[in-house]
Amino acid sequence: MFVTLGRSARVWLVVLGGLVAVLALGRAALPWQRGEPVAPAARASGDPVRPTSGAPAPGPGAGAPGGRGVALTFDVLEGDAVVVQVLDVLAWRRVPATFFVTLPWAQGHRELVRRMIDEGHEVGLREPPAGTLRRASEPRGPTGGAADAGRSAEAGRWERAAAALARLTGRPVRFVRPALVGLWAGERDRTGGAGADAPDGGAGPGSAAGGSLRAVLWTLDLQDWMNPGVDYVVYRAQAAQPGDVLLLQASDFARQTPRALPRVLDALAARGLEPVALHRLLAPPAPEGPSRPRW
Repeated sequence: MFVTLGRSARVWLVVLGGLVAVLALGRAALPWQRGEPVAPAARASGDPVRPTSGAPAPGPGAGAPGGRGVALTFDVLEGDAVVVQVLDVLAWRRVPATFFVTLPWAQGHRELVRRMIDEGHEVGLREPPAGTLRRASEPRGPTGGAADAGRSAEAGRWERAAAALARLTGRPVRFVRPALVGLWAGERDRTGGAGADAPDGGAGPGSAAGGSLRAVLWTLDLQDWMNPGVDYVVYRAQAAQPGDVLLLQASDFARQTPRALPRVLDALAARGLEPVALHRLLAPPAPEGPSRPRW
């Protein structure tokens, strides 16, 4: 037995079928939505597990009074939308930070570099991503002609770029962040005074080979460059400890950073941590001695 549909019923059936097909195609064309990453397992204390790679943090005694200082550092590689929003948040919360900018970016965004300085932030040199590629066969030992020459040339590039950046900022450039983690040789140092070995995943502060610049990487990466979700970025900030150098991004590919930053600052405050200038965090502790009268 067959059911015969009238003309109007057939028209509506065709329209309904077309609508279903359009919705199916539209859903297929949407960008694939990545789920939130699974948070790392927590310790018995409830704090997130800290990354095991990287040099030790400077430790208590550095930075803020009471040894509770941390440094917020932002890499700036491209664009200007995110960095403006980050600056707005820092100005609203009155928090100092250090921006590691590439020289080409600084030359193309002089007004933003000037704003960083005017609002009390530090500006350091970020080596461009393609600037430190090395042959895999090149020696990496502490001595040896090729290795020493490579480090000397690298330090020379840093010094020249830092001098050009200083002319833009009107301030001396104290810090440089190398481009490739794991390919810059040196020796680990707890306080950042003798060089920084950079194992994959992160590293601590150090000094540039033979120059006035100090090479600074980080001790805690908040991984905002992956856009993993604001909650996850804030979760990683809960692993911060006194003396940490926190890595964030202020480039346009890090779309979630401006929204995460206020909550990151709240998470640091909840742990009793105070963001301080990088030079203050990495300054050697004052020698102990008899107190001097204050006139």
